[in-house]
Amino acid sequence: MKLLKKGQGEIVGLLVIVLLLLFVGIIFLRFYIAQPSTSLSHSRQSIEASNALNALMKVSINGEPLTAHTDACNSDKNLCDGLQNEIEAILGYILKQGQKYSFTLSTGAKTLIEISQCTTGIVSTYSFIEANIFYDVTLKIC
Repeated sequence: MKLLKKGQGEIVGLLVIVLLLLFVGIIFLRFYIAQPSTSLSHSRQSIEASNALNALMKVSINGEPLTAHTDACNSDKNLCDGLQNEIEAILGYILKQGQKYSFTLSTGAKTLIEISQCTTGIVSTYSFIEANIFYDVTLKIC
């Protein structure tokens, strides 16, 4: 009789160990298969867009700040093409290679420069006043 109870106790102990291993395995699989969090990725892209736009706005072209060139572009539309080429080159250096983006420079309802490579993404804006005119710069990283 004692031998039978000892065997039953060992089987129950083995069953408890198997259930614990099964429980730990299910928890491991749940975390292993779970989708990675996209909020961290969006936060990282938002910071990247903001830093890229701030870096762009601090650039000097031919010894003059970018803000002075935007005012000249507003006065003479022919100067906007050269400024657009400079902005595209600068963003090519700042952003990751092959990174799609959209860039808009506007004042009120008038759009001075628009570079559109995509429609959706993380947006960063920068506003400034130059020669009593309010300018709005938008960078969208896709």
